[in-house]
Amino acid sequence: MSAKSARNEGTGLAVIRAAGIVLVRAGASAPEVAVIHRPHRGDWSLPKGKCDSDEHSAVAAVRETREETGFQVVLEAGLSVQDYEVDGQPKSVSYWRARIDSGHFVANDEVDELVWLNAMDARELLSYPEDAGTVDEALAIGPTVPLVMLRHGKAESRSQWPGHDDDRPLAPLGVDQASRGVSVLPCFGVATVRSSPSQRCRNTVEPLGAALMTEVVLDPKWSEEYVEASPRKFSAYVKNSIEKEPAGVICTHRPNLDTMAALLAESSPEPWASVGGKLSPGQAWVLHRSSSQPGVIRAISRLSL
Repeated sequence: MSAKSARNEGTGLAVIRAAGIVLVRAGASAPEVAVIHRPHRGDWSLPKGKCDSDEHSAVAAVRETREETGFQVVLEAGLSVQDYEVDGQPKSVSYWRARIDSGHFVANDEVDELVWLNAMDARELLSYPEDAGTVDEALAIGPTVPLVMLRHGKAESRSQWPGHDDDRPLAPLGVDQASRGVSVLPCFGVATVRSSPSQRCRNTVEPLGAALMTEVVLDPKWSEEYVEASPRKFSAYVKNSIEKEPAGVICTHRPNLDTMAALLAESSPEPWASVGGKLSPGQAWVLHRSSSQPGVIRAISRLSL
């Protein structure tokens, strides 16, 4: 949390939640960024807007971009949050680098013009210095392919479950998290779903598989038993997954994720520096892997369902 955010908490005012993107496409000689003109504000900005009351910021970023520009986008790496005040009220804007999936720009009441600019021209045109910094951050990361490493949703208590641990189901909160994943995870363009065979993992991603119309592949190598019995083989499997797994979701357990994180932090320490501690149930690390360098992690986002 930034110092400004802490001061905002002290005001007692509700924080305005918003989300936006840096929309990037390949240019003739360098990447180009979309900059929009908002006639009601008379400014040049990045696509962004307020989150609905209980809307996930990733979902809001995709929805607001579609409403403002006509483009359906896919989110890539998460960027730094912008914290500031609007008329004395704190506002927090989450940003992602993004690419176009479909659609075309249509002028509307909110946005009457969209221009594609190289980094230098975008920085000069943007009305707010913070946006220029966000553009620089997005372009430094480059295009990526996501691999969502998801810890299963909140499960029934291990100590109170009478059956085999592999059969332990999700608790009501976990069911809600699984439902939320149906709207949040497709924002990153995932196409495949892989899961530990345990009931709580399967329950977490089966709704997502149904929404994507893809089979949930049950993979014993992401079970707790496999990492305990074969830590070296598991480490090799992690490296292979990072290099070769397509854009997708892998749902597994805390011990597997802890082992994976320790392994990857050794080889890619910089992306892990800002991720924070261990994942709670229903949280994920989105590994943003370089599109041109297999196995290279360019950034990591922390995501909560």
